[in-house]
Amino acid sequence: MNFARSTRVNDQTDEAPVFENAKEAVEQGLYQFWTPDQAVDNIVAQLREFPQSRDMHFWAQFPGEPIDSSSRRTELLPQVPPRVREALQG
Repeated sequence: MNFARSTRVNDQTDEAPVFENAKEAVEQGLYQFWTPDQAVDNIVAQLREFPQSRDMHFWAQFPGEPIDSSSRRTELLPQVPPRVREALQG
């Protein structure tokens, strides 16, 4: 499976390098992995810097990833939004 990101603006495609596997994509910075504390800190900082943001999206399971390898992430991810809301309201 190849991993790439691309955007299309004004009929032009800007495409990032294709990665041969997930490990290479992670090593080259396509994805970031955070603990719940790091996630809260980074999300709060980003929302404070860009208050016009309305949506944020995260991967609980990467495309093609087996469920058993993503199970810990799916357990941790729900802890983050309430803590972000609390930090922004406090």
